[in-house]
Amino acid sequence: IHELFPLSTIHDAAKALLHSIRKKVKDTTGLTCSAGLASNFLLAKIASDMNKPNGQYFVGPSEQQILGFVNPLSIRKVNGIGRVMEKTLRGVCGIDTVKDLYNKRAEVHYLFKQKS
Repeated sequence: IHELFPLSTIHDAAKALLHSIRKKVKDTTGLTCSAGLASNFLLAKIASDMNKPNGQYFVGPSEQQILGFVNPLSIRKVNGIGRVMEKTLRGVCGIDTVKDLYNKRAEVHYLFKQKS
């Protein structure tokens, strides 16, 4: 599809559509909502938390844009990392951000691998 339309046009159209959906929700229910737009559901879900309340956030599709978005995030934003695991990763490994988690992935794998 990007052969027919420039990627920036598609992104602008998606942002406009998202804005109109949020406006329709507000007009119909009187309630505000936040939304995230990204290349997959998980990133979009995390992005929807970025401009609360009543905002929207766009994560670009390139690897550089995605890494720029996820790297500074708290490890708590990672699906499956709750309070206890967050405390363990921070205390034992000194991991605070997604980038830290990526950089120390071998250490984390070693510490949490199943015993044979």
